[in-house]
Amino acid sequence: MLIRELLADMRSRLSDDGLTAATQAWTDAELLRHVHAQMRSIANDLSDTDTDFYTHEFELFADGATKRHNDVWAYDLPASLHHVIPDGVRRWSDEDGERNYALHREPRHRKAALGRWQVDQDGMLTLFDSEPYDLIVRAAKMPARPFWATLTEDAVDVSRIQLPLYSSIAAGVMVERDAYVGLRLAIASQGAGGDQSVVGEARRCTSSYTVDVAGEPRVELTLHTPFSAGTRTGAVVESIVQVPDFALEYLTLQSVIGAMTKKNRPVTEALADHLRVERARYLQARHRDESGSKHHSEGEGRKLAYGNQDHFYESDSWA
Repeated sequence: MLIRELLADMRSRLSDDGLTAATQAWTDAELLRHVHAQMRSIANDLSDTDTDFYTHEFELFADGATKRHNDVWAYDLPASLHHVIPDGVRRWSDEDGERNYALHREPRHRKAALGRWQVDQDGMLTLFDSEPYDLIVRAAKMPARPFWATLTEDAVDVSRIQLPLYSSIAAGVMVERDAYVGLRLAIASQGAGGDQSVVGEARRCTSSYTVDVAGEPRVELTLHTPFSAGTRTGAVVESIVQVPDFALEYLTLQSVIGAMTKKNRPVTEALADHLRVERARYLQARHRDESGSKHHSEGEGRKLAYGNQDHFYESDSWA
């Protein structure tokens, strides 16, 4: 589900639809903040109840590691990580076309004080070895703030788009580096003169960082798989709701009640009863998901946690 579809559903339940923006009780930015807060709450719940739960994997490059001491190397981790799974750090080499995941160490929990690697409270991954390696890291990441944006220039290429910081976005863009790693987004509409067949294509971000475009900042998103055609000026890019299907109705109700509570609107008994039913369904579905296989051989994967479809896991590190 695209984020504006969720907001339209919320407005219908709030009896706030069909009005002009000037007369709506809730702005888009207000509703987006409630949705983001509830997405993070659900993500925390899923992560806290399963230490083997991960949303995606990404690569840390050896040339980006900093030497702290002899045989101690530090890597920056993407923003908003909840945890790295206990056996989630592996070495990646590409010798003779084969991927080698062996990193000679005992699996350690993210807060382990000793071991071949550890995740520190300062958001760094520390590797204890004589030299740094390219690493594959499996982790659970908190969902980024949802958005939609009207692009103000043509795409740099089919693998990158640039978001304006100060216009055409309801709740603003997150400028923290790699805040959007793992985010799924789709082209909601194409700009004038562009290839319209690209509308509806969904992709996942592998990096985000701020760039300078003619003296103005932009947040550039790099995509895991290129779009079939470049976006043109005026195209609208929209994030996909970052919860699993079984949590979508629960997310919607939590966000609606949060919006009503913020403005001191009374929550009806029927709405509260509906929330109780959906919470029970969410907890039951979460339990079923936890009971599934947690470890997989190469080529297999868990369901994506922050996509809204039953996609299977895709790596951020290769096509």
